[in-house]
Amino acid sequence: MSEIVCSVVRINRRWFADCGNTRHGPYTSVDTATRVAISEARMLSAKNRAVKVAIHDADGRVTAEISVRPDTKPGRKPHR
Repeated sequence: MSEIVCSVVRINRRWFADCGNTRHGPYTSVDTATRVAISEARMLSAKNRAVKVAIHDADGRVTAEISVRPDTKPGRKPHR
C-alpha cells in the first residue's frame, strides 16, 4: 500500500507543498505546488515503491491523490 509523503495545502489564498518536515512555498497556483510535491515525493520514496501526494482544498479535505513512482534509470526496464 502507498503512503502519503507530501500534501498540497491552501493557506490564505497561497499554495504550499508539505513534504516530510519541510514546507515549500508559498506558490500562487496549485499546479506549481503540485509539481514541487511530486518532485519531492520522488526523492522521498524508498525501495522503488509507489508513494502518494494528497491535494487538499481550503477546508482541509483531500480532493485528489496522485500515485508517484520513483524515477527509473534511462534505458532500463523496471524490475518486476
